Amino acid sequence: MNFSTSRLPRITFGAGAIRKLPALALEHGRQALLVTGGNAIKHHPAWEPLLTDLRHAGLDYTLVSIATEPSPELVDAAARQYRQQAIDVVIGIGGGSVLDAAKAIAGLLRVDHSVMDFLEGVGPEL
Repeated sequence: MNFSTSRLPRITFGAGAIRKLPALALEHGRQALLVTGGNAIKHHPAWEPLLTDLRHAGLDYTLVSIATEPSPELVDAAARQYRQQAIDVVIGIGGGSVLDAAKAIAGLLRVDHSVMDFLEGVGPEL
């Protein structure tokens, strides 16, 4: 079964949905930060076609691998590293840790704060 949602968060699901990713990413710009897990995705049959599709669509991407549970230090370091690169869209592909990291990095790219500032019960409750 294929489906798509129109409200945030946008979810596109179904056979072949990964082939729609370049067009969806282009809706936000041409500079992408592609956040993945360790090495498993790089052995998946869809990996190389995805990278080819991203390049053919005119997307420039930077690859970030999150091999462990994302610590606040890891998230802060990634946000700091890519903040000045004018990233338009963050794409997370992987399991829960990867998606958590991608969401946190995306949220911090435009602000000069630590992820600790936003953690409930830990930060200053901004």
